[in-house]
Amino acid sequence: TQCAGQVSGAADKELNATYRAVLKKWAAFPAMIAKLRKAQRAWLSYRDADLAARFANSQGPDRGTAYPAAYALYQASLERERTASLCDYLRGDAYGEQDSAPCADLVRHPFVVPKAP
Repeated sequence: TQCAGQVSGAADKELNATYRAVLKKWAAFPAMIAKLRKAQRAWLSYRDADLAARFANSQGPDRGTAYPAAYALYQASLERERTASLCDYLRGDAYGEQDSAPCADLVRHPFVVPKAP
């Protein structure tokens, strides 16, 4: 359970760092940032609802000892998927850029897109 918790914590940390890098990269475009924030809040609601649904029958004394680990690992998988999706913003996939650097490098050193003149 402790290892699963560490995996989940690492995935959450990576997700948050990627989200902050995307906000930094696109800071000159407030309309886009506002929509991204709305999308991120919606994704967090989705994540929480998906976890609640998947583990709905895992409450009470019969839930078993694997429950905390299964929950943490599934949450980590959802967060890794979202991190990959957010990394597309760092790569610029939606805007014609194609930065092929690893996502971790793009998070550490996001190219900040200047506002158009």
